[in-house]
Amino acid sequence: MATADAIPNILQALKKLSTTLEELDNKGIEHSEALTEQFQKLGLQDGDQHQTSLQKVAQPAQVLAITFYRHQDMPLDITKAYDVIRTGADLISATSTKFTLVERIKEHDGYKLVEDLRKGAELIATGCIVLHASSMGVGRSARTYVKQASRGVVATLIALVSSFDDGSARISDSTLGAQKTGAVWDCCEKLKKIPQGNRNAMRRDLFQWVKDCNDTMQEFQDIIDLGPVTATVAEGNHDLDWDDFCEGADEQYSEKELKVAQSCLALIKCTRGTISNVLNACDHIGELLQTTEE
Repeated sequence: MATADAIPNILQALKKLSTTLEELDNKGIEHSEALTEQFQKLGLQDGDQHQTSLQKVAQPAQVLAITFYRHQDMPLDITKAYDVIRTGADLISATSTKFTLVERIKEHDGYKLVEDLRKGAELIATGCIVLHASSMGVGRSARTYVKQASRGVVATLIALVSSFDDGSARISDSTLGAQKTGAVWDCCEKLKKIPQGNRNAMRRDLFQWVKDCNDTMQEFQDIIDLGPVTATVAEGNHDLDWDDFCEGADEQYSEKELKVAQSCLALIKCTRGTISNVLNACDHIGELLQTTEE
């Protein structure tokens, strides 16, 4: 690859990779042929070390099912896929700073480093695609987390490389390169902290929904505790415009609204209780399945 063409060519490869990740279906990849097609979209050849180390774990599967629940029960192939993703994130984090510094000093001197950035992105994509194979038994929650975080890393990486390709990061006294590098770091750290495995991912989703319920309940309860608005205030509230409403000028419910709010509060409480029951049911079924398998 010519030195002058290195960054544009790598940038094109990263955009191709981004499109592949975007098209991944969170329902999973149901056949090994489809998995092979995903690798081909990335331009990985059969002899590529990133592909051969993990592609072999994908076997044809007719039914998409969760085959493990607890983190300690994850099959070795899935653990390897997460390790590959982490390796790619570490490579990108370590290389992005060097790339930015070298390219700021002299144009095209970072062509070897930008190749490492591409390799890191391919490692992340490889692990992400493998985790989407239905035969792996990875559930929707875990696939969603890894897909979103992986796309974030690739997107910020494209932004960083593009800033040097178009010259905007090479302007004297510009901090654009440093800003783009910081964004890459942030996304890499988030990727390394995603919940691994079905149980961790599902519990994070459920706990987030419980938090949303608690926040909404508190908001309703605070206004309900104020009681119904008096008739005098209610008449004056007819003159409030939209800005006043958004700023909280009308913080009390009328008699009719109060009844609706109380019913909504009761419904949210039931929803929170249901989510808690779902969480307990998932844990119980997961333990039961593991006991059955043993």
